[in-house]
Amino acid sequence: MTRKPFPSAPSPPREGSGFLKIMTAPQAGGIRPIHEFGPVDGRRRKGGRMNKEMIRKRRGNEGGFTLLELMIATVILAIGLLGVAGMQIVAINGNYFGKELTIANTLIAREIEGMKGISLDKVISKTEYITFSGKDAVYSGMEPSSGFYYTMVTTKGKGPDDLANTASLEVKVSWLDANGKKRIHKSSTVLFNNDTGGEGG
Repeated sequence: MTRKPFPSAPSPPREGSGFLKIMTAPQAGGIRPIHEFGPVDGRRRKGGRMNKEMIRKRRGNEGGFTLLELMIATVILAIGLLGVAGMQIVAINGNYFGKELTIANTLIAREIEGMKGISLDKVISKTEYITFSGKDAVYSGMEPSSGFYYTMVTTKGKGPDDLANTASLEVKVSWLDANGKKRIHKSSTVLFNNDTGGEGG
């Protein structure tokens, strides 16, 4: 039986050839040792170090947000939303107070106009309660517990320069707003008797 000759020894890597894997001829026991040659400068690769560095550099170039950046953005957004909510509450309370003030002005105008149409002898001071749906106003001296509370005070002979046949009239309306704060709105006028029927003009 003719024995096959062993292959010649591997030649060293040439410049620019990169990495080479050279396998020797079969040895005893059928083991084929593998020899790895590094770059042409003779350095050997250790544990895939170069591959890990390449992966790390590649990941470093990827865009995205860090956890800290996301947390900062969330805090800024929360502060902005709280500010908007506060402005909405102020606007709602302002609209509600405007509605209440309109009702108070209407009550005052109604009572003043009503007193102008009667004789000064019949003008009296009085106190009344006006119910207003949706209110829950409770404070000292107010009955019933829900509504507007208004007083009308007349003083005869206390018109301009304390002239006779005149009277001063003051109407005051009080109520509790949405925050439970007592509000007061008032207006005053002067009543005169006419020459013919003794009626207020």
